[in-house]
Amino acid sequence: MSLSGERHQLDVGDSFIESGNWENIWVVERIVQPRGVGFPHVVIRHHREKSERRLVSRSTLLDPDRFSPCM
Repeated sequence: MSLSGERHQLDVGDSFIESGNWENIWVVERIVQPRGVGFPHVVIRHHREKSERRLVSRSTLLDPDRFSPCM
């Protein structure tokens, strides 16, 4: 499943580096649309600590002040 925006596409398996902590790489595990919330979210998991997960809004993950895509 992927979410397409005007400028960004987000897919399961995409990796992002957390700004300010370059050792924290997060991988998109699922894309979800929580009930009662008007915008999509993603479940990300830490690339090394596989049991560590976060639920963040799509816009947060695509915010260059918070995360940067891994190249």
